[in-house]
Parts: sequence; C-alpha cells; structure tokens
Amino acid sequence: MQGCARCWGMNWIRKGGMYFRIQIVHASDMEKRDSENKRERRRQSRESAVRRLEKKLLENGYESLEEYSTDRRYADKWLGPERIQLLLVKSGTGKLFGRYHERI
Repeated sequence: MQGCARCWGMNWIRKGGMYFRIQIVHASDMEKRDSENKRERRRQSRESAVRRLEKKLLENGYESLEEYSTDRRYADKWLGPERIQLLLVKSGTGKLFGRYHERI
C-alpha cells in the first residue's frame, strides 16, 4: 500500500518479517497544523480574558477600574462602549458611570 507523501494517509513498512503502519506527513502540513493550533489557543485565551473582564465589570463596575490600568484599556478595546453599558445595566446597580452615562 503506497500513498501520496503529502497526504495524511498511512503507509506500510516491513521490518524483520513484520509489517508496521507509518504515517507520512509533509513538513508544510505540520507547520500549517501548528499555526492553526496556535491560532485556536490564542482565540480561547482571548475569550477567557474577555469573560474574566466582564465578570469583573459585573461585580465591581467600570469605575472601580483605575484610570490607566490595563483592565480598563482592555475593556475599552475589547468590549466597546455598547457592551460596557450593557454590563453596567446588567450589574443590578442601576448606575451608569463616567463617560458611558450620556450614551443611554
């Protein structure tokens, strides 16, 4: 059984009267798979960071974040004003803070 060297197919080799299956993979296919895995890990990491930030906003509010903290910058960048407003309203405090107050 012989397959294309660029495909993920299985090939047989004979060693000492026994047959073994080996998998032949082209280097570019491995690089592509590695980059896809890396992209997926980064996406999951970003989603986790956004969930953590949303939880912090729900529990403590936007104004609890220091003015120049990384959490506040990421909230502005990742969530945007509409999502921050929604989280502030959802938090149950009924208060809107700072620069997001006038947008409702």
